[in-house]
Amino acid sequence: HNKWQEKGEELLRTVGKLDKKIVFVVDELPVLVQRITENHNKRVVKAFLHWFRQVRQIPELGNVRWIAGGSIGIEHVLKQVGTGTKTINDFEIVNIGPFSEDDARAYIRALCKNEGHLLRVPKEVINRVLELVGAPVPYFIQIVVKESIHEMRNQGRKSLSKEMIDRAYLHGALGPASRTYFEHYFTRLSEYYDESRESIAKRLILEVARNSEVKKKALFRLFKMQSEGKLKDEDFSYLMTDIENDFYVTYNPEKDSYRFSTNILRDWWLRYYDLVEE
Repeated sequence: HNKWQEKGEELLRTVGKLDKKIVFVVDELPVLVQRITENHNKRVVKAFLHWFRQVRQIPELGNVRWIAGGSIGIEHVLKQVGTGTKTINDFEIVNIGPFSEDDARAYIRALCKNEGHLLRVPKEVINRVLELVGAPVPYFIQIVVKESIHEMRNQGRKSLSKEMIDRAYLHGALGPASRTYFEHYFTRLSEYYDESRESIAKRLILEVARNSEVKKKALFRLFKMQSEGKLKDEDFSYLMTDIENDFYVTYNPEKDSYRFSTNILRDWWLRYYDLVEE
């Protein structure tokens, strides 16, 4: 059953002989680790992580670079598996944030021109998309622009207006079809956690969504109340780190508080998951 290790190493050594720089992109590494754990066991996943680190250290592979991506905190997953971060300590951690405002404006303009074949994109249209989305995350910008172009075509028009964007936001981006856009944010909670942690995570996210800003102490009190002493205090910080990584919730150290940085995800969460469960 160690064939994959031999085959993998064989492939990499062949690649190492090329006189080109080779970049391997391993996307969603934390999810891969979880899938291996589910389908096999912790022993297999530990073997994989140690092997993966070992091949990254092979001197003959100087032309090979690795990029590992993940939308959830890898530290949390490695802790669950029991290897700790030593298996990834050769990686440099790079946090990918939203676009700058200038890049976001250029991106909206480019999408409107390429996807909507618009010759002119009024400034108020770009402003409105940015207001609705919040922190300019490319994925959310794509959703709002796509739905706005769809709305424009439905109306048989050849230019975008603020009203079209508002309508596209409410009925398209946040409409029934939006489940396909956002549902994975919700389902991943059940993939990461057991049922008790999942329901606590949902409740904490909902608390942040319901308020424009929530103090960390208030969230911690809610965590203690919901977990009824079954979870350790350190579980709270792991949960909050995952929530920050996944749901575009940001922590403000000056105010010791949390808020949603993307309006669209907050609005979606409130529309579909503001369940009155206290």
